[in-house]
Amino acid sequence: MPVAGAISLRERLDRYQLVERIGRGGMAEVFRARVQSLGGFERDVAIKVLLPQFASESEFVDMLLDEARIAGAIVHPCVVQVLDVGRQGEVFYLVMEYVCGTDLRSIARTIPGAKLPLAMALYIVGEVLRGLHAVHLAVDDQGRPRKIVHRDVSPANVLIDENGTVKLGDFGIAHASGRLTRTRTGSIKGKSRYMAPEQLTGQPVDHRADLYAVGVTLFEALLGDVARESSYATPYGPMFTWPRRMPPELIPSDVAEILRRAVVDDPRQRFADAAQFRRVIVSALQRHAPGYDAEVLARDLRRLRGELVDDGGDFSESTDAATELRGESARRLKLVDRSPAPPPLVPAPAMRTQTLPPPEPLYADADVMRPTMPYRPSVPSSSFLLPQSGRKLLLAVAGAFASAALIAIIIALASGSSVPPLPRLDGATVPPPRAMPLPPPRATTGILSVAGPVGARVIIGAVVYPPAPCAIELPPGNYDVKLRMRRRLVVRHVTVDAGRTTAL
Repeated sequence: MPVAGAISLRERLDRYQLVERIGRGGMAEVFRARVQSLGGFERDVAIKVLLPQFASESEFVDMLLDEARIAGAIVHPCVVQVLDVGRQGEVFYLVMEYVCGTDLRSIARTIPGAKLPLAMALYIVGEVLRGLHAVHLAVDDQGRPRKIVHRDVSPANVLIDENGTVKLGDFGIAHASGRLTRTRTGSIKGKSRYMAPEQLTGQPVDHRADLYAVGVTLFEALLGDVARESSYATPYGPMFTWPRRMPPELIPSDVAEILRRAVVDDPRQRFADAAQFRRVIVSALQRHAPGYDAEVLARDLRRLRGELVDDGGDFSESTDAATELRGESARRLKLVDRSPAPPPLVPAPAMRTQTLPPPEPLYADADVMRPTMPYRPSVPSSSFLLPQSGRKLLLAVAGAFASAALIAIIIALASGSSVPPLPRLDGATVPPPRAMPLPPPRATTGILSVAGPVGARVIIGAVVYPPAPCAIELPPGNYDVKLRMRRRLVVRHVTVDAGRTTAL
């Protein structure tokens, strides 16, 4: 029996037309909706609607508003953006960016054993940490840190679109300063499987609890079904535990050490922040699969869905995903070969062959050389004959003359003076060699010009540069430039090209 006030797909929420139901959770359901405007403008969005039985309870309404206020202030390519929040009658809803793709949990379920290739898992987790770091560094309008803790990082909340862009979503139980709701002492919110010990026992948590959840997510992505067996029961549900025996062939030793530090019980022994965690993940990815990026991830995911032909030419040879998915995993997916049929083979015309005699050996034995023709000494009829000692003397004089001329040229070129004409043996002169100008060197770096705000600290990666305005020489590539001033942080994404100046 339908609940009173339930949303139908034929309805509209203000200017949003509901298209299809995406999913349903404990307190809300999510729809794909379409908004239309002037000039044929259309855009798909995701709308999170509070279930009717909770719409009359202020605590759940405040939680929805908290999610809008927390996630709405974060603008980052690796975080699902909140666009709007509204109310129509008794229906409260949240409008979010629509991610045309799937979540990490669903991806793992399509692979036998739910085990992702190493390169794919490392890249996805690295992008999650990239977005998580922006969440942890978020500040309010006055530049005060908002101290946001997601508290619900899990494979189900990691979304990946068709272009390989990874986004972290669902801030429904995120904790931040200035919330409308307060978690009661001793209450537990979230999935126990991914909770840090301090979160599971109801103690105060900080950003390091999210790093623990990321570590468990990476552990499950690499081990699949084997990882889900590494848990023990608690009054709040299953909790992750490190396996007593880790076969070395399952996870490389360097990645295992990263996981050990991420899921250690003491928060003080974990990574200091998401940026430090991401740096070691990126280093491991470069060691095991250099060049793996969003484009390769999108291609791997299309192959998992059977949209690419397994012809051996679409995978990056530098990744272990190529080896795994070309093998048993790809065969189980029953990929459809959409390549055109090859033309019929036409037999080549017969070729005339000729048997050649074997070449005569130059040496009949190892010590004696036997020429093929008899030796007959001959004297030229018209030639100027010199004794052997005279020929040697003439060659020595010519060599000395050539050496002296070469040294003179080198000294003249080095000193910048002109080279005098060179005499020849017959008394004539030759023009001096011309110094050809060298081509200008190709620029291998670019300039990033930061104009302001004046006095703002410029941070790229882990390097702090002079305050703005400043000019920074950088290798070509994409950079996240952080500008910090008066406890306010702004992140801008720029592209630096070789030999050019990029203004920020």
